[in-house]
Amino acid sequence: PMLTEPTPKPGAYHAVRSLAAAAADFVDRRFFLLGIVAAVGLAGLSAPALDEAVRARLALAVDWTAPVGIFLISGLTMPTHQLGAATQLWRAHLTIQSFNLLLMPGVTAAVCAPLCAAGALSASAADGMVITAALP
Repeated sequence: PMLTEPTPKPGAYHAVRSLAAAAADFVDRRFFLLGIVAAVGLAGLSAPALDEAVRARLALAVDWTAPVGIFLISGLTMPTHQLGAATQLWRAHLTIQSFNLLLMPGVTAAVCAPLCAAGALSASAADGMVITAALP
């Protein structure tokens, strides 16, 4: 009998290629979220090596610049025609954002203040509720 190399199964190459394409598609569609997760993970790993002053400056920077950066980058990834159409609806956007960022947190703060004064709610829980009220 003649020795021959085993022939690969015809679907094996296509299965690996399909899996690689699916992984690439997953990363492509969620690159922003994956980047944020990676950045937070790296920051968490490097935090113990930083001194207190650097941590305080980073905390201040993260508190203000991270949300602004996230919204800026997500806005920049919008197609131009969609961004142009969205700017035409500025009154609706202003109404929605006013409700979301002013009215709801204001009502929540007004409800939480007497509860904190009565000792029924801690200050940190009230802060968390006001922040959560501002989320869409």
